[in-house]
Amino acid sequence: MAGRTASSAEFMFLPADEARVRIERGLELFKVSGLEPVGFVPPAWLHGPGLDNVLRERDLRITESFWHAWDVFSGARVRAPALSWSTHRQWRSDVTALFAEARKKIERKQELVRVAIHPPDIEVPVVKRSVERTLERLLGEREAVGYRDVLV
Repeated sequence: MAGRTASSAEFMFLPADEARVRIERGLELFKVSGLEPVGFVPPAWLHGPGLDNVLRERDLRITESFWHAWDVFSGARVRAPALSWSTHRQWRSDVTALFAEARKKIERKQELVRVAIHPPDIEVPVVKRSVERTLERLLGEREAVGYRDVLV
């Protein structure tokens, strides 16, 4: 995890009771905004045991890791490695933009390509351009689908 998470893997070692409290606070914020999330993705895709149970309690069906997305009720799982960018340091932004470009050949063989974009990503010019190019290319080759389309 060191070097990959930029200090954002707080759910990895979080006891289920504390995860439950944090998820409930997040759900309250969504409710005030009029949004109804279908799932929860832990920071850096890392979580400890018990998270699936907490998600089921809150009727949050979908979660994911770097390599997969799954329905915590049915157990249905799809392999779809995430394509993501890092903006924590300029060198990481540059490297992840290059990596996104290099993944084109790998993605052609994948049934699903999952794109993980964080709000700050579009504030970094090299990453914003990379995200735009990636989405333009993917949407020109594939149909965009949601988690409900492939898991529920």
